[in-house]
Amino acid sequence: MFDINDDLRKIENTNFFSKMGINNINDDRVILIENLDKAFLNHSDKDFQGKYNKLRWLPSSISQEDPFYKKQKNTPELLNLRKCINKKILNATRDMNKELFIIPPHDFSLAARDSICFCFRQLMTERYLQLGQKWEFIAELYYLGHYPIGYIDNKIVAI
Repeated sequence: MFDINDDLRKIENTNFFSKMGINNINDDRVILIENLDKAFLNHSDKDFQGKYNKLRWLPSSISQEDPFYKKQKNTPELLNLRKCINKKILNATRDMNKELFIIPPHDFSLAARDSICFCFRQLMTERYLQLGQKWEFIAELYYLGHYPIGYIDNKIVAI
């Protein structure tokens, strides 16, 4: 079993989305995109290492399926963990700078917030059921201040 308190403390001390646009990750498992515009509106295949057509978006809605694991039955304990982490993420991102996510006329702030919530809820499921480390890696990118938006093959695409 894991201790959710470690994550709760880490969330309190993280400035989410603060490193978007900063190329500070040297990891072959990550494709860093320069900014929101290049990620969502004016993308070039080159930015996505020539594989934009293979890009799969990470979920940004509670109704979407987990792309990595089959749907699992949630125990009351797991539901409580998921609710707790979701509340903490919502609190941590409540006052985020929404201007970082606006490219007129588009506002990606709600999608960003919903995406991070989805990730951390799935992280709780992944750990609780010992499914693997897919969401663990994505959560680490959030902790580093980036915005994971999708995946191509075994690489995570992040801003």
